[in-house]
Amino acid sequence: MTEVLIILVMRTWKPFYRSKISRALLIAMILILMITFALPYSPLSELLGFKPLSLSVMLLLGLITLLYVAASEVAKRIFLRKIAKDHPGQLATRPKSKWKFRHGPCPT
Repeated sequence: MTEVLIILVMRTWKPFYRSKISRALLIAMILILMITFALPYSPLSELLGFKPLSLSVMLLLGLITLLYVAASEVAKRIFLRKIAKDHPGQLATRPKSKWKFRHGPCPT
């Protein structure tokens, strides 16, 4: 569950809540989350050894996940500020059509 939500944070330089998500990614994420939540209640759960979690455990895991996503967003902001400070004028900007670099290709 956390990996699916972290994709939202790491895929853009903007805050994840300000970045438009593609329809395909949104559908894929919803399907994966639905399968994740449904699997312990499905006939496959016994075969896989899954047991349904209590509501209190699910709520606690949800809270931990939200805190993890928030911490990742903060860490991304700190990292991007440091990169911008250490490499002024070399960061990529993304216009509507394709990536362009201000001073040649990004160093690898």
